[in-house]
Amino acid sequence: MPGDIRDEEIGKDRLAIVRDAPKAYEEGCVAFCELERRCHGEAMAADSPTVLGRDVARFLGTIQLSRAAASMAGVPAATAAERDFVRRVAEAGRVAS
Repeated sequence: MPGDIRDEEIGKDRLAIVRDAPKAYEEGCVAFCELERRCHGEAMAADSPTVLGRDVARFLGTIQLSRAAASMAGVPAATAAERDFVRRVAEAGRVAS
């Protein structure tokens, strides 16, 4: 769409394309995106680590926040990714001590 087009000239079909396009929450969205609250809410509902920022999301990978918290609280890891996460957290704890 041209940058100088007025809102009333934008067709509903074009708005639907933007509204329905795939979205993913990132911390940078807070600064510029009108859909930030919606995407943040969807990420929270999905238990996604992205709500805590890019670095946490990268550290957790496919592990949901609730599973990461449970693993840190001593619940046995259910997957190889969770076992690796527990190992990395333990290593980080030893380094910090």
